Amino acid sequence: MGENRTIFRKLFLSYFFIILFVLISVTVYMAKIQTKQIRTVIDNDIGDLAMSLANDPMIIESFERKEIPDDVKKYLDTLKANLLNIDYIVLVGNDDIRLYHPDLMQVGKKFQGGDEGPALKGSKLYITEAVGTSEPQRRAFITVYNSGGENLGFIMVSATMNSILFLQQQEITKYLTIFIIALFIGVTLISIFSENLNKSLLGMEPKQLSQMYLQR
Repeated sequence: MGENRTIFRKLFLSYFFIILFVLISVTVYMAKIQTKQIRTVIDNDIGDLAMSLANDPMIIESFERKEIPDDVKKYLDTLKANLLNIDYIVLVGNDDIRLYHPDLMQVGKKFQGGDEGPALKGSKLYITEAVGTSEPQRRAFITVYNSGGENLGFIMVSATMNSILFLQQQEITKYLTIFIIALFIGVTLISIFSENLNKSLLGMEPKQLSQMYLQR
């Protein structure tokens, strides 16, 4: 009986490996696209917030005073707490000293990372990766100007690399789950097809059927 079912094993394995190859290819391709898309979304989020703050009259006034009022601090704290993909908002004067930082212990200290040079000199929005106070970050910088065009300092908005990695892992897990489900469905369909084919051939291989035909 084992020999009689050889062709069905071959059919099963052939279709199985075809489906496996297709699913792996599609899963890897889509996972790569989504992980890159996450990086793009993060860049857009931190960049848009940095630009919005740099043009906010309340923020510009705080830079001019070189002091962040309590209501502005609460506003920035609320943004950080409620906006997705935002881990740090930092306001830095043109002397490279922090005016605002989520960690109050960092206020009044020099900015860290070494990637703030263009923003201090005056630049449009740009994005870097650097280690901040404690961990690697994806960081958006933009220079803040007053109405007279004077460089007042810069704003840095960032997402930690750990946060980005977590989002990417979530996407990979999602596609792995889809892969496993699709593979299970594929194997089930192959099994049903093979079993129906086996019944239609009365459990015999085509070679056996041809031999019987020639004998008759």
